[in-house]
Amino acid sequence: MRKKTIRRALLALLFAAALSLPALAEPNGTETEEMGAEAGRAAALETPDIEYERREESFAADYDYSGVLDYATGLPADRGSPLSNDTGLVYLTDGMSYDASRGRYVYPTENGTFTCTAADGMVVAQPVSIETGDAVISVYRDGAEVAAAEYQSLATPGEYAVYAGAGEGGRRVMAFTVVGTRTNRIYGYSVPEGFFIRSATWNGEETGFDRYFVGMEGEGDYAIEYRCPTADLTYTLNVTIDRTPPQLRVDGKVGDDGRVHSAVTFSAMDEDGTLSILKDGEPYKASGGTLTEPGEYTLTFTDEAGNSMAYEFEIMLYLDSNSVIFILLVLAAVGTVVGLAIWKRKNFKTF
Repeated sequence: MRKKTIRRALLALLFAAALSLPALAEPNGTETEEMGAEAGRAAALETPDIEYERREESFAADYDYSGVLDYATGLPADRGSPLSNDTGLVYLTDGMSYDASRGRYVYPTENGTFTCTAADGMVVAQPVSIETGDAVISVYRDGAEVAAAEYQSLATPGEYAVYAGAGEGGRRVMAFTVVGTRTNRIYGYSVPEGFFIRSATWNGEETGFDRYFVGMEGEGDYAIEYRCPTADLTYTLNVTIDRTPPQLRVDGKVGDDGRVHSAVTFSAMDEDGTLSILKDGEPYKASGGTLTEPGEYTLTFTDEAGNSMAYEFEIMLYLDSNSVIFILLVLAAVGTVVGLAIWKRKNFKTF
């Protein structure tokens, strides 16, 4: 009897414990909120951006390594042979290093090295400087070779490419783009290898971007900050995108044949820009803002951003008021001469 009583008591205790387990496992509301907040903080610390910044700051503070670095993390990478500490160079990619003492990127070629103030793939709104050093290189802008005298200050907007050796037949070593502060050349920016974008604004407001690319399709002012943690460098690209063609006013009397039968006056509606004139396919310099000579003309106005507007027309031979007066005077003079000749002949016969 006593054994049955004890057995029943144990079963009752086990049953009660089983009923209490869900209550013990489920925390109260306050505890749930605290645990959720803690989990959120932990998740935030593990996001790629936060983790990347944390690694970057730690490495920048304790930098004592001059070997090959992983451009995605800024940490030493187990590939390639490390540079000696006394070189002062930091490897960024397989073909590009950075000389912090000179503030220049170093590029190797088959016959030496040259340095440049731009990284491979960079877009800049300021002039770029290249020092050839002991290397033989050729520089091309939009497919046309650039004279060596310009290397110290490459300011003309365009896409530049640097080749090892003479001419484009050599290996292409690096490239960059100069855009000026106002341009229509680019629709987006992919930062150079080893860099990542930290922030981007469009007309003063934040605009979308990923770590390595920002779109720039819309017109307006852009400010893009990007960074290379390996070399501890930060750049900001400030540029205005302008794709609106300029306006050039051209006035003249157009006949039924579509040709101009008068002088043509022209004036640029935009102050900044360049005007080129072709007459019968040859460069022509106009006197003031008026064209009077007969011929086929092409007027092209290009603004600072690179947008252009062209006008083509043909001026036919025409007579203005001055021309009519001149012709009348000539006819009058000719008539006077003829009249005098006839009068003299008659008088001579009389005698």
